[in-house]
Amino acid sequence: MNKDILFTVCNSHTVIQNTVHRHNKWLTAKPCYRKVIMSNDQFTAALRYRYCLRPLNHFAGSKCICGKTLDEKGRHVATCCSHKSYRIDTHNYVVHEMNNILRYCGLWTKVEEKNIFASYADSNLRPDIVVYNAPSTLKSTLLLDVSITTPCLGSKGHAAKSVHQGKVKKYNAKALESGYNFTPIILQSSGLITDDSLAYIKSLASLASRIRKISKVVLYTYFLKRISLALQRGIAESINKRYLLINAHYPIEDDPSFQENLIYDS
Repeated sequence: MNKDILFTVCNSHTVIQNTVHRHNKWLTAKPCYRKVIMSNDQFTAALRYRYCLRPLNHFAGSKCICGKTLDEKGRHVATCCSHKSYRIDTHNYVVHEMNNILRYCGLWTKVEEKNIFASYADSNLRPDIVVYNAPSTLKSTLLLDVSITTPCLGSKGHAAKSVHQGKVKKYNAKALESGYNFTPIILQSSGLITDDSLAYIKSLASLASRIRKISKVVLYTYFLKRISLALQRGIAESINKRYLLINAHYPIEDDPSFQENLIYDS
């Protein structure tokens, strides 16, 4: 067995025991339905990223397709590089999962509604999800916008807090002036979710509990698992797909049959 995969298997119990409450629910999800299943490659990539381990296909000195030298923790390929659509795909996975949860709660939503801020010069600005019948804001439509950021090394939640403030500055005043309420949903690629975002997800669990007659604690945990899995699946796919492109330009191993003299003599 590959020693890296053996590491993952042998330490799975330790990993789950060390799971931080709320932020890494994907590690405790039972693979009983396709929405909560990750392939071996996805799980390995996500777990190694979570624990700052070198991606399996990383070669020292390798450069990304954008030209930047790759770090050994996978941060650049996970969420930093804007080439291709992988970073957007991760964001969209989380948006799609949030929208599924909102619909499950009986809410009427629309993804990327246009002309929300038509009266402003930057009229192309649009939130990820519009909630038209949010119980806490029946007199006003609720706008949700999702962001995923890379954590700053050595700080706990600083990057997420910074992005939260930026979203509020970008949307909140315009939303209020237009008769809307605004809530940012902010996650770090490490799995951390901001307290404000968690509070909103908890309010959805309470709403769904009244409708579905299921414990709000159970629903809150389930919602977090779905969101966490969407995030980690996106990150894993971004890492794996980028390295497939990157390694297409690098020899995977030194095969003696590909020596230049043998190529010419064949």
